[in-house]
Amino acid sequence: MRLGIVATLAAFALMSGCQSSEEGWSADFNARYDVLANCLAAQYRASPRFYTAQQRADVAVANPSSRDAESEFQISQVTDAISKVTWRRFTGGLLRGAMNRDEPVSSRSQADRCARQT
Repeated sequence: MRLGIVATLAAFALMSGCQSSEEGWSADFNARYDVLANCLAAQYRASPRFYTAQQRADVAVANPSSRDAESEFQISQVTDAISKVTWRRFTGGLLRGAMNRDEPVSSRSQADRCARQT
């Protein structure tokens, strides 16, 4: 009986798309957090969420067909001139696949491009 309940709960968790995340990369950039967030959001046609009291922003990158967030940039101001950018890919759920091998490289290239534009 317990095994059946556990199996049912596990199946429900998979179908409901519970999310975990796996770290993609993290780096410091010579640019302000708000400038990086706006640039990254424009690159991915997204809207940044700003948390000005903490001097940080999040840019969720959605799958164009489903609009589900697939990855996220987290940008925070470290010093007056340096910001830390962390990119992570969401995993889990029935329809979420493994990370595309080129995805971390592409996201890092976008962040590098935005930092150079400042």
